Amino acid sequence: MLDEKVNKTTGEVVTGDEYVEMILRNYEEANEVYQQAREDRERARMTLYQYMDEQGSNGIPSETYNVRRKQTYDYTKNKDGFLPLMEILNSPDLVKVYTPPTPADGKWNAQQIKALVETYPQIGEVLERVREARVTLEFNRRVDGK
Repeated sequence: MLDEKVNKTTGEVVTGDEYVEMILRNYEEANEVYQQAREDRERARMTLYQYMDEQGSNGIPSETYNVRRKQTYDYTKNKDGFLPLMEILNSPDLVKVYTPPTPADGKWNAQQIKALVETYPQIGEVLERVREARVTLEFNRRVDGK
């Protein structure tokens, strides 16, 4: 009796093996629904981007939704690109922008590096080479929307 479980959908008693098959099947079905939803979402996102491109804008006017294409930059992919900063920055400024490696990789603080651009004009070139553009879609329902 300890190996028996109850199928919560039908209420029938199933053996341990039947229960395992049931939960695996449930997971498979949920995974298929999830994958389809992701594909549908990506298709809808691409349609929104295409519409914005056709209109020549970065947003879609709507009384119900806030829809906007946003471009940000990712500075984490090309860590080696920051190495010239080791020679450009003086010691106190280097301490502000770089955390040396402990067991993990060292980390660069892009915000702090940007703050030093006026002091070290060469940093602008380094940041330009390191950054990677990332386009995201800002989409939400307006609080006062219909």
